[in-house]
Amino acid sequence: MNPDLNSRADAGFQRRTFTVADLEMRASDDGDSVTFEGVAATVDHPYTVRDWMGEFTETIRKGAFDKTLGNKNSRVSLFVNHVHQAIPLATRRSGNLELVADPHLRVRATLDPARPDVQILRSAIKNGLMGEMSIGFSDVEDGSRWNDDFDERVVTELALREVSVVEEGANDATTASIRSMLIDMARVRPADISEAEVRRTVAHLEAMLPELRADQDDADDGKEREAEKPAGSGLFVTPEMIELAKRRLGIS
Repeated sequence: MNPDLNSRADAGFQRRTFTVADLEMRASDDGDSVTFEGVAATVDHPYTVRDWMGEFTETIRKGAFDKTLGNKNSRVSLFVNHVHQAIPLATRRSGNLELVADPHLRVRATLDPARPDVQILRSAIKNGLMGEMSIGFSDVEDGSRWNDDFDERVVTELALREVSVVEEGANDATTASIRSMLIDMARVRPADISEAEVRRTVAHLEAMLPELRADQDDADDGKEREAEKPAGSGLFVTPEMIELAKRRLGIS
């Protein structure tokens, strides 16, 4: 069964990852704070996004972030690997997260060096373990335009929700898209969606099962199955990083 690609236009919360330049974290002269700087998103540059229906090309246009940044009450936070369950490293509302579109989205955050997660993140960036940034956003009405085949999209306005430091991305958002879709489905009320839309969604997911099973069989044939990665805190932690954090905190 071929997916009905026009349902892409109904997507909810989305994530995009950009590789732009090296991230930077530096301590203040007095040691009371750590400054993080990076580019979270680029504009007017087409890139490929992979979702649960395949791939499409997307371009975020200059000015797409202006409405969010122009609203002093907009809530935008800085996380690691989009782990919203964790305490944010910085928030726009608290004043220690600065976002500027010039036209690319630049991030500047003042972080607390006493926080263990800040110390670990600083070490991870220094050692090249975390080298990219990603954004999380929601679509707004009339904020994007799809072509007739729903394989190209231009975003002229979006509601920015968060920025994250990530290990790697390359806009391969399949897992993130599925999780986002499930979260959105859990929020749907019967009055918000028709029976036909529900049946179409179920049919699409069911059509994916044979392909997923075939892919799994191919992976298992004559090969050892890779161990699943346990759910983590969003930080890539090594023994060396743990020892570094212990030394800085005076823990034996």
